[in-house]
Amino acid sequence: FRRVLFRSNKMQKKVKKIKIVVFDFDGTLIDLWPRYHAVFSTLTSSNVSMDLYRDVKKRLRRDEDVANELGVTLCVDYFKRKVELLEDKDYLKLDRLLFTHEELEELLFGNSLILTKRRNKENFEWELEQLGIEANYQVITKGSKEEWVRENIHESVVVFGDSVEDLCIGHILVTVVYMVGYGLGDRRQFDVEHIPYHFFTNEIKHQHPDFIRIQQLVSLTI
Repeated sequence: FRRVLFRSNKMQKKVKKIKIVVFDFDGTLIDLWPRYHAVFSTLTSSNVSMDLYRDVKKRLRRDEDVANELGVTLCVDYFKRKVELLEDKDYLKLDRLLFTHEELEELLFGNSLILTKRRNKENFEWELEQLGIEANYQVITKGSKEEWVRENIHESVVVFGDSVEDLCIGHILVTVVYMVGYGLGDRRQFDVEHIPYHFFTNEIKHQHPDFIRIQQLVSLTI
């Protein structure tokens, strides 16, 4: 692929500076909507469909607004319990890979790094094992992704993510930021930040041009 996609000397000089490709996890590599929907349904005792929940959540963001729109009530300790349940193994089991294992092997090699923010590192490692993912990773249990990146990465980076936080950390160091539209965030939120980014649809599969582009960026870190 390298000979095909990066034929010009000018382009090769630019992309060879890339040292690390950072992948967000939740919403970028895995489908988090079944987990988020199950937690919301449990804590609101509701039976709203996942498709409706996802559409409203992406549009309104705040759980109070989502509950109001859907005509349900948040329990008194909703936010405390939400944090706990989102990383509970019974709910983590609902996560599904957005890529095949073959595709992940082609993405998560070289200097690729999964960068995720979780309170429970042990349960995250358990989830990686359950999903059959072997990769370099960093779990941030305290502070923000942005703080960790500023302190620990001092080389050129390409970032793939689904949130405004991912967009901002990609802007700190940076060559290119790629955002996906199938996670928690959407283009309206990204555009407000006025940070340049490339947008991926739901179709990043093996023969999709965007997937081939990701493969190329990863291969250049070796």
